[in-house]
Amino acid sequence: MSLSSYTPASEARGLYRSYVTGFVLAILLTAIPFWLVMEKIAPRETLLPAILVIAAVQMLVHLKYFFHLTGADRQWNLSALLLTGIIITIVFGGTFWVMLELDRNMMPWMYSGTHQAASPAVITGLNMEPPGMGSIVRQATSSAAQAR
Repeated sequence: MSLSSYTPASEARGLYRSYVTGFVLAILLTAIPFWLVMEKIAPRETLLPAILVIAAVQMLVHLKYFFHLTGADRQWNLSALLLTGIIITIVFGGTFWVMLELDRNMMPWMYSGTHQAASPAVITGLNMEPPGMGSIVRQATSSAAQAR
């Protein structure tokens, strides 16, 4: 494009076309996995990898058409993108790690390896049975047995 043929309107048209193309591709790449799942086209084991591939393609569409990572500052943009990915990985990974550790430490009977300790009542030795006729009868019979 020569300098004499450059106008702000031509740049705006190109930018508008880029956004519309990205939007249409993003809609298609969102609708395809939705359709695959709703119509049960493939088994569940096949759908997950397919959806992940489509998600990766959609990320590339966003990077090209919305973030415009194809210009002269591509190296700096890529560096910023990688740093963002590392930070997101640390935050999400740390969150999942903390939640799993809390789960393991707050409910140790689930990870003890024995099936006998299935509830907090078994671990603490407390009688967690709600009062009812069965417990009243047991208390009465045990009181009568102790009185003899």
